[in-house]
Amino acid sequence: MLAPELAVAENALRLAEHLMQAHKRKVVDPLILSVAVATANRFRAQRRALQGALDQVEAMLAADNRMPSALPQAAGLAILTAFDDFKFSGFDDHLDAQTREAFDGGWGIAATQLGLEDAPPDRQFNDLVTEEIDATTRGAVIDAARDVFQGGLAFSALVSLVDDIFRDAVDNRADMIATTEIASAFNAGAAALATAARDQGVMVEKMWSAEPDACDICQANADQGWIDDDETFDSGDDAPGAHPWCRCSLELRTAED
Repeated sequence: MLAPELAVAENALRLAEHLMQAHKRKVVDPLILSVAVATANRFRAQRRALQGALDQVEAMLAADNRMPSALPQAAGLAILTAFDDFKFSGFDDHLDAQTREAFDGGWGIAATQLGLEDAPPDRQFNDLVTEEIDATTRGAVIDAARDVFQGGLAFSALVSLVDDIFRDAVDNRADMIATTEIASAFNAGAAALATAARDQGVMVEKMWSAEPDACDICQANADQGWIDDDETFDSGDDAPGAHPWCRCSLELRTAED
């Protein structure tokens, strides 16, 4: 059994962590939902825009059932052009606004933990996120077209594969992207505050606050407890997350003498 003083301290730590997690969820959860909905709508619009390219592929297949060597390349070009031409107005601005709010939220909670009153800096939005999203989708569609051509399958097989790709994108990838981007921005805000505190001469310690259903990698990071801010966690990460879908949080405190 723990000594009374240790039990009180442990209970206080658990309460503080619970309150921090509850505060984080109030900030993060609505942002994740907003980005997930916007991302799913973008995938739906992208599937509709891709139909023109699929119609071109169908026409190519109908024109020459022997599938000459140039046909897969022509079909691939039609698909690539459809992705390059696709626009979904306001998506980047929306993602920018939501991740900035998450960053500010992470900064604010960390400032409270360290007793600082600094205002968050203007965060630079990573506009490569949309390119990375499209690169994954485009690659999957190109692979599906290649499988159809190499297997001598009917056009309906390609339509089915493409529909499966976008169904998964709407049902799963949109949530994954939203969770990963918002949680990453939130923890980036906390990490930025830690750097600002250190620049002011404040010694900072950090802890990986794991979610209840954390994976083994994240749980191992959490099991380290408090470490110096300039150290890395067991996974090699400076802060959460360690992988897509990661909702773990960076917790800070001033270092004990």
